[in-house]
Amino acid sequence: MMDNELLTSKENKKTLISVLGWEDRFYKGIEYDFSTYNVDHLLLLVYQDYFNRDNFKLIMKSNLDKISEICESSNITLKLINLNYSDEIENYNKIGILKDEISYLNTKDILIDITTIPREVIWNILSFSLSMSTSVELIYHKPKDYDSWLCKNFEKPLLQMGHSGISKFGIQTALIVITGFEAERTKQLINHFEPDVVFLCVQTGQQFENTKRNIESHKTFYTPNLIEFREMDSYNIKLGAEILNNIVSKLDNYNIIIASQGPKTSSVIAYNVFLNYSNIGLAYVPSKDININYSKGIDDNIKYKLK
Repeated sequence: MMDNELLTSKENKKTLISVLGWEDRFYKGIEYDFSTYNVDHLLLLVYQDYFNRDNFKLIMKSNLDKISEICESSNITLKLINLNYSDEIENYNKIGILKDEISYLNTKDILIDITTIPREVIWNILSFSLSMSTSVELIYHKPKDYDSWLCKNFEKPLLQMGHSGISKFGIQTALIVITGFEAERTKQLINHFEPDVVFLCVQTGQQFENTKRNIESHKTFYTPNLIEFREMDSYNIKLGAEILNNIVSKLDNYNIIIASQGPKTSSVIAYNVFLNYSNIGLAYVPSKDININYSKGIDDNIKYKLK
């Protein structure tokens, strides 16, 4: 359990927001959310074209059937919002349906289960949630383990719509990356944005073979006078934001881009810094292929009160 401000169970009724996933920690995580918090509505984003693979769709349908049964037996209203993973503009516009639903429900307490939400969607959800509700709380369910590979076939890095920052002509670029297990994604970012300085914030600790899969793999393309390393606990949102804010505060004469590639909690770290410096651009690297055995089981739960 983190030293963040913890959620309080069984208080006001909450509207839960999440994305239908194929990992077993999606279903087990939602079960935990229902049993721990007073949820009366579930707004569930459903990607219709998740990599256009039937095996993904079969597992997701099974998870949806189980969640639907729990909602019906527990008197929880379930609202599905269909999206297409491959259509960034449509998704950005359709996220507004969530905002309309929350307005209709007149809810003041939002709980966001970020476990299976793509990080670019997390940023959009956080933006309208903060503008609408008196209480915005987050929960992330850590897996017991990850598979040997997670994602591959990476696409061109993108600046997030609505969070692309302010780029000034003739000013150098600083790239800050909260790294994960895919060093190739970091290379994509560096090659695409061609920054003048790079800060790689690497996860501390030995969990999930982190030293080999994250720290050592990123140090293989270390470049003097270009790349600086910082250690960070990506699961500690408050402390992680302090580390990034400290870096950004010393970059007055740079266009700044932040990319989150670690656990989904790292996307919240990036967003917290964005709230302090609206000129920052938030970037991500889409993947064409994700391992259907991405993770195994469910472990600890990280809870954070954003507002």
